[in-house]
Parts: sequence; C-alpha cells; structure tokens
Amino acid sequence: MAIYHCTIKTGGRAAGQSAVAAAAYRSGEKLTDKETGIVSDYTRKGGVVHSEVALCQNAPSDFAERETLWNAVHEIEKASNARLWREIELALPQELNRVEQIEAVREYVGSLTDRGMCADWSLHDKEDGNPHAHIMLTTRSISENGTWAAKSRKVYDLDENGEKIYQRTDKQGRKQYKSHKEDYNDWNDKERVEEWRETWANVCNRYLSEEKKIDHRSYERQGKEQEPTVHEGFVARQIEAKGGTSELCQENREIKARNSLLQQITEQLKAVGAELKQLIEQKGSVVNDRIGELLRRRAASKSERGITDGERTDEEAAAQQPTGDTEAIIRQAEAVGTSAKTNVADTTASDLQAFCGTIGQVVVIYADKLSQLATSLADVSNGIPQEIIAVIVHWLLYVIVVLVGAAIPLAILFFGGKWVVSVYKEYCWDELSVLIALFSVAILVFFPEFMPLNCMFLLLISHVVYIAVRWYIHGYREARS
Repeated sequence: MAIYHCTIKTGGRAAGQSAVAAAAYRSGEKLTDKETGIVSDYTRKGGVVHSEVALCQNAPSDFAERETLWNAVHEIEKASNARLWREIELALPQELNRVEQIEAVREYVGSLTDRGMCADWSLHDKEDGNPHAHIMLTTRSISENGTWAAKSRKVYDLDENGEKIYQRTDKQGRKQYKSHKEDYNDWNDKERVEEWRETWANVCNRYLSEEKKIDHRSYERQGKEQEPTVHEGFVARQIEAKGGTSELCQENREIKARNSLLQQITEQLKAVGAELKQLIEQKGSVVNDRIGELLRRRAASKSERGITDGERTDEEAAAQQPTGDTEAIIRQAEAVGTSAKTNVADTTASDLQAFCGTIGQVVVIYADKLSQLATSLADVSNGIPQEIIAVIVHWLLYVIVVLVGAAIPLAILFFGGKWVVSVYKEYCWDELSVLIALFSVAILVFFPEFMPLNCMFLLLISHVVYIAVRWYIHGYREARS
C-alpha cells in the first residue's frame, strides 16, 4: 500500500502570518507584500519542482498572478483575527512518476476550484523520499461579478407561519427581528474535511495498482489490526540523511517491524482457518453421504422383510450391514456421553474456582479501600509542624484505622456464625438435618460429574428452608404450651 498523508490547516493574522510570504516560500518565488512593503525572496530555495495557480469560475483573470491574488486577499481580510488562507498538504505516492504526480494534484485541485476556491499549489521534492504538495486556498467566495463575497450573511428566523419573529424596537423606531448568521459557503463544515481527504484517496487510486491503493480512513475505521506510523517531517529525515538517528524515524521502523510480524501472524491464521473450513466441509460431506447411505439401506431392508431367506441375493444380504454401523454410532454416542460427564465435572470445578476467586477479589477491593481511607485520615498529621511527631501520629492513625476496619467484618462473621450455630443446634440438630447436610456434601465430593455446583447450592437452599420451617414450628409449639 502506498503512503497516505493529508493534513488541512489554516493561516491568518491572529498568528502574525502573511499569505504573500507563505505563497513565496511554497512557490520558491520573490513576492512583495503591498500592505507592509516586505519582500519575500525564496528564489534560491531548492526542491520546488512544479508550481501553478488555478482559479475558480468567477475569479478575475489577474488573480492568475500569484502576487496579485494574495495581496487582494490581504486587502479584503482586514480583521485582526481573519483567516487568510486554508492549506492542504499532501504526500505524493512514490509509485507515481513526476508527470502522474502533477496530473493527480491538478485533478484534485480541480475538485476544489469547482467549489469556488482559488488554489495556489506547488510540488516539493528534495529527493529524500518525501515528495509532497502544498495547496493554498482562498477562504472567501467570489461573486458572479468577480468581486469578493461576504463570508457570512444575515438570515431572519421564522415562526411556524413563516413570519419574521419580532424582538424589540430600537431608539430610532426601527423594528428588530430575531436573526442569525450563516456562512456564505460550507467550507468550514467538518464534513468537508472528510470529503476532501476521501477525494484525494480516490484520485490517487485511479493511478495506483490494486495492491497499492490507499485509504483515507484510519486503521481502526477500516477494521484493521495494524498500528499507524507517525509523521516524520523534514527535520527527522534530515537527521537520518546526515547519519544520525531520529526518534520519529526509529519509532516508525519499530512500528513497521511490529506491523510486519502482525501481518505474518494474520496471514497464517487465515491459512489455518481456510484449511480448517475445507476439512470441515470435506468431513461434513462424508458424514452426510454416510448417513444417506445408512438411511437408504434401512429403507430397502424394511421393504424386503417379506422375502424368504432362500430368495435373498448377495445385494440383499449386503443390506444387513447397517447393524454394525448402528453399533458404531451407539459407541460414539456413549463416548459423547462420557465426555459430557467429564465436562460437567470440569464445569463444577471451574464454578467453584470462580466463586472462590470472586470472594478473593471482594477481600482485595475492601482492603484497598480500607488502605485509602486510612491514608486519607492519617494525612491529618500534615498540619503538625514537628516532623517526628507528625510521622508518629500519621502511622498511629493509619494502624488504628486498618485494625478497626479489619476487626469489624471479622467480628460480624464470628458472632454471626456463632449465632447461626446456636440457632441450628437448638432447633434443628436432629437426624434428618444431619442426613441432609451429609448427603449434600457427599454428592459434592463423590459425584461432581452428576451434580453441578449450582444444583449443590439448590440442595443447601432447601436445607435452609427446612431449618426455617423447623424454627417456626418450634416457636409455634412453645407459644401453644
């Protein structure tokens, strides 16, 4: 796949920038800013391999002169925070030759001028493996008469009857109606950024082979398990060209190595999946054919039961073979049953392990929360000026809080369990209760393959219900007596 890079940004007065100077740098020309009189001379700048200006339909012909175009922009954009230009920077696929690169950018610029923009674009290539294009675009539309249009226009809000909404009357007696501003064009909409990025990918793909095609979407949006590389830039490549090691270039090399390994693993998994699918299809067809053959033989056997033994032919005798096949199927079913029992036992063990793991997680969470509470309460000692006393108070408070926090749940478990045991001993300590408990434990220990853990819990719950009934009857009898 070819490299895809497309960034969109703006330049304006708020950052102290000049559209004339920016155009001179990108085109490698000498331009004069008539507003300030500053001359920007970049005629000695290397790497500019092509440059041209493309105009929209309503633009005056003299805007084809780069200096005239951007001085006109300075003249109309007077606000201190005005945006002077919008720039699109493109990475040119190295798979294309120079003529194809110029044609691709020119085609892409045509899609922008069709929307009413004037474009000043240049191709840069310093033979360092980073050919790219800079496209400077005007941010204001041009009216049909060839003059600059307003960036926004006033639009009145209407009610449900289509009438303007009255707000107030000003001091001059003029009625004021509710209104809002709308952009003259939609170039500032976020959807346009996605559209322009996609358009560049589509233009490049018309020049690239199938395996080299690019995609404007991120790897995540494409559903690819691949790590994106970072933009290196001119400085990083210059460091590498001088024999140094750039952190960005090194990071990209590591990313490419990981992506290569990931691609190899993915291809191997796909190959294994294809082989497995083919094997399943083959075995499935064999099984289906075998079942069909058994059914046909069985039907033929039933239809010929009235014929005597002496009249049976060799072919009819062969029809008696399903008995052996049936026995084989029965043996397979028994094996499946044994496997199912083993799976039940494994499930019981895994359920018990998960239950114990959950209890452990609860204990860890409680201990963590208790430690945080103790630390926050112990921070009270920060207000003590004496450092030694502050440390002693800090750790003393921490230990007290931890001990109290640990003692409370242990006390609840101890006294609660003691109370349950006393109740159980007083009301339910008889032969039936002991038998139920022993029976439940015996099933869990000796027959786990027949009794999953959840069924064991059902037995214990029934035991608890039994205890509750016994408790109620005992109290009822005491009340009667």
